[in-house]
Amino acid sequence: VWYMTPSHSFEQSPKSKQLDYSLVTSWFSLPEINDDADLILKKLTKEVQETKKADVFFVHLTTYVSSNSWNHDLNSEDGIYDEINWLSSQASIFNKCCRIFSPRYRQATLLSFFDKGNGLKARDLAFKDILASFDHYTNKYNDGRPIIIAGHSQGAELGMRLLYERFHNKPLRDQLVITNIPGYMFSSKDLLEV
Repeated sequence: VWYMTPSHSFEQSPKSKQLDYSLVTSWFSLPEINDDADLILKKLTKEVQETKKADVFFVHLTTYVSSNSWNHDLNSEDGIYDEINWLSSQASIFNKCCRIFSPRYRQATLLSFFDKGNGLKARDLAFKDILASFDHYTNKYNDGRPIIIAGHSQGAELGMRLLYERFHNKPLRDQLVITNIPGYMFSSKDLLEV
């Protein structure tokens, strides 16, 4: 843990700018592009995501493990491991039922979960990206369609925060079908009626 934790504060950590989510390159997965979330088992028939009746907003797991910065520099692959494999192994499960939207974001380094000060600030920065990407998704793509919020690990924590910020006691709540956010430990005080 000591070796992989950044030796500087969050404030001293280099940060890249937030992505412009109107650009296709700011997303790992969108219905209109061919990406690894479109992979299916050989025996299944490939279907076009555009015909699906629901959407899944998928926040990917932590793939950034580095002591160089508290948050991933989106202009660098430093510290990234297995960035694409999760699309085919986790997000693709939804491609038979849903259009898949999975944003790139300035994820916090894995060791941010062991630091209550700098780590929480790093995860807050990552959450700002998730809010911006989700807001772009709802404004451009959703058009009143049913929504599934999904994610794993860091994506699960950010997904839970997204539920609170955008669904709790808000009109969008009526569009929420289900959440699938495993891989993060939530306390009972975190679990509220959305």
